Amino acid sequence: GAGYFARQLLIGTSTSRSPGGLVPNLQVEGTNSSTSSLSLTRNSADSGSASITFNKTRGTSVGADVAVNNADTLGIIQFVGNDGTDSDTPAAWIAAKVDGTPSSNFIQIQVRVLFH
Repeated sequence: GAGYFARQLLIGTSTSRSPGGLVPNLQVEGTNSSTSSLSLTRNSADSGSASITFNKTRGTSVGADVAVNNADTLGIIQFVGNDGTDSDTPAAWIAAKVDGTPSSNFIQIQVRVLFH
């Protein structure tokens, strides 16, 4: 069902973690593939698929439509492994950044794969 969570939604744990130095609003934690995976499935008789969307605006309020700027980061996927002390340092990440000046309904991006 639908719902609003003012804090984090923790699944499989009651302990909040900050992998990669981020404090996530949604956290899934487990001890095997079944309890620590995320799956999106779309069942439809068309060519569409399930999706994950990263959205960035320069707005300072929820729902604001303010254009992004050149070099703004639109989204990051991090790969983090615990080093025996913590899980703060990403080993690699994929980042999508604005590359140029955005115009109406067009933003050119640059995707980088970075390794630590």
